[in-house]
Amino acid sequence: MRRLALVLASFAVFAIAGCDSEEIAAPVGDGVEGRYTLRTVNGQPLPFTFFEMGADHAEIVSDTFDIHEGVYTSVTRIRRTTNNVVRSETVADAGEWARVGATLHFLSHVNGAMFQARSDGRNTLTFDIDGLPAVYQR
Repeated sequence: MRRLALVLASFAVFAIAGCDSEEIAAPVGDGVEGRYTLRTVNGQPLPFTFFEMGADHAEIVSDTFDIHEGVYTSVTRIRRTTNNVVRSETVADAGEWARVGATLHFLSHVNGAMFQARSDGRNTLTFDIDGLPAVYQR
């Protein structure tokens, strides 16, 4: 709980410095809560290859993001091919989130990473994966 307070306080400082008064500290939910599914990365449908070296590669097969009342969970399914052997794995993440304007700020409890997504105000979140837009829809 203390970590959430620190994260929210730091978000508030950024919000006050860079936003109009109407944009500051939108309620946590405010219409963005729900389950989002990764649809495209850089405009291309899944699977998305994020590692490739010769015949070895790793792909994101699916990803979901559940966002509710200040907490989130995500489940990513990955397919790895090494020496012509295909292996599937599931990577889970969970943490806290807060909204400032159209930006959602996330803090992972699994690895401490902080990241952001932009909301279109309806049914789409856009994350940045190594400079590529990753579009999630609910």
